[in-house]
Amino acid sequence: MPQCWMVNDRQKGLIAAGDLELPNTAKGMCCKHLVDNARQPRNAGAQGWTTSDFWALQEASTAAAFQQKLELLRAKNPNAAKYFDGIPHEHWTKYKTLELSIKTYGLRCSNHVESENARLVPARNAAPLGSLNHMAIQMASEANAARVRANKMIADRHFLVDYARAQLKLEENLARTCTVQQLSACTGLVKQCNGRNTVDRTVDFSTLSCTCGDWQATGRPCRHAIAFAPLYFGPTFKTIPITWYKMGWDDIYHSENYHLCVKDGAVHVPNMEALMPDGTTEAPQWIQASGRPTKIRKRSAADANGLSKRTGRPLKVHKCSRCNQPGHHFSTCNLPPMIIDLT
Repeated sequence: MPQCWMVNDRQKGLIAAGDLELPNTAKGMCCKHLVDNARQPRNAGAQGWTTSDFWALQEASTAAAFQQKLELLRAKNPNAAKYFDGIPHEHWTKYKTLELSIKTYGLRCSNHVESENARLVPARNAAPLGSLNHMAIQMASEANAARVRANKMIADRHFLVDYARAQLKLEENLARTCTVQQLSACTGLVKQCNGRNTVDRTVDFSTLSCTCGDWQATGRPCRHAIAFAPLYFGPTFKTIPITWYKMGWDDIYHSENYHLCVKDGAVHVPNMEALMPDGTTEAPQWIQASGRPTKIRKRSAADANGLSKRTGRPLKVHKCSRCNQPGHHFSTCNLPPMIIDLT
């Protein structure tokens, strides 16, 4: 299978299953879980550094930029820098995935999977057949909604899926703040203003790359590529959007490919009433097995002489506060009360 990006939360079962079933898949680690683990006192603690320091470290597009951000973090919290640097960089850093030519498609956390799991919470407490029925209904509704979205995109003649068009609109707004200088027929220098600082990025349309790394990582043009596109295509840019889409966007963002994936994705929902007309297929009822009597199950911690088997000292015997007799509590006492002589 082609290489893809799978993000997990470092659960041992998921890692082992991924290595066994998906050997050609690049394994990523959820960045949110990394931050939460680093905040534990046994690792780095939460003092001196913030989440912004971690994201600056993760988003570094080159090894030199990564080391620079790592030193800044080390000055704030050495344990945090040691913890993050000890995790294999190819599983969570941007610069390493770019070196290995791995497309992450912008996925850095496993939240999208956690949100889907949350929809199946009611099924966890249901009977086995009821749980399967709930999951089948959920899958059928999701498959039907996907087919409706795909048919609408094809009918509206949208070349990109809804998510890609939303990202395109966002990047187009950011591209308006950039100034562009054409270096050659395929390359350009884009100056991006970030507050008081100006960052220079080089875009190369011959290799579909940008020095920011977002185009290579996500498979869709970054704001710098969008800013340079009118200069690259020239006056005919407005009349050739399909060529621009086919060249700049990865195949997973094309609506026609999305339509091919979901058009036949029907999910059969069984009729639960037909499955158990006579009650033979109903979920088994849990019946607690009868155990030994409580008095037999609770063994004494004292030996025959009333001494502790562990320490050899006399055991403290609890006595009823009503009759001053051992072996029961005052709330269940049936003996006459203790008589105290006050004379």
